[in-house]
Amino acid sequence: MKQIKVFAPASIGNFIVGFDVLGACLHTSDRVLGDELTISDKSPAGYTAVGEFAYKLPEDKENLVIKTAAFFNQKLTVKPQKLTFELSKNLPIGSGLGSSSSSIVATLFGLNEWYKKPFTQQQLLEWSAIIEGSNSGSVHYDNVAPSLLGGLQLICEQLPSPSSSIPFFDSLHFALCFPDIEITTKSAREILPKSLPLKNAINLQAQLAAFIASCYQNDLPTALALLHDNELTSSRQGLIKNYHRAQKNALEMGAFTFSISGSGPTCFAICDTQAKAEQVSQQMLEDLKQGEHAFACTAQLDKEGAKVVASD
Repeated sequence: MKQIKVFAPASIGNFIVGFDVLGACLHTSDRVLGDELTISDKSPAGYTAVGEFAYKLPEDKENLVIKTAAFFNQKLTVKPQKLTFELSKNLPIGSGLGSSSSSIVATLFGLNEWYKKPFTQQQLLEWSAIIEGSNSGSVHYDNVAPSLLGGLQLICEQLPSPSSSIPFFDSLHFALCFPDIEITTKSAREILPKSLPLKNAINLQAQLAAFIASCYQNDLPTALALLHDNELTSSRQGLIKNYHRAQKNALEMGAFTFSISGSGPTCFAICDTQAKAEQVSQQMLEDLKQGEHAFACTAQLDKEGAKVVASD
């Protein structure tokens, strides 16, 4: 029997200053944060899901692994093989950690490895965004790009390659907390302002541009000074119970900043040490926990993205 196991990491979309245009890939050591997919030629062919959050997944054609595999098969120039897929679903649905993107990327990346890389990373990236758009209601790259490519990714769809890697700071640590409520991308986008005054739009552009410049200049103090909530984040804070309490406590404990991951409800803080990130994440869990599947963990930037973890 031939088989391959791949891993697609979790990601932070809407990365503070870059709504829809900046996403970060996460590497964790205290919890598996991303989806693992095992592809094999074991008979009979089919799909199964395991893991803490598998119970929420559909098993019909709306399942993202099944949908993505069908999409991939249509692109092949050879006859698709009958394959078995086993998904280890380690990310909650509607968590703000790129749960759907992780499943999509794992499937496309895994199948591309299975068939000896007939397609480029660029093609996989574009197809990931298309499938993600059909699931969330709009095409956006800020989760699929970091999950596939790793690092901090800047999105500009007007360019031939819609994603560019941005240098970040290896010394920084993320504290994360998932409260165990579900916020879909569609519902979070519905409460955003439909328009912004020109001055506000200019300020948002300037904040993002200055942050990108500080990353390239390796200017950590300036980068951190720019990483603060703006009005696009503020409009979504009310969806997360005790957000302001958790933010206040994290900052008082020494975190540099505190914000919403993607559409939420996962929140994250940025700290200067692993020890501080652990302390802050546990306080966040105490402040934000709403259900039995709530969790807290720490992370750093994952520079690798999707990868093969085993093959036979």
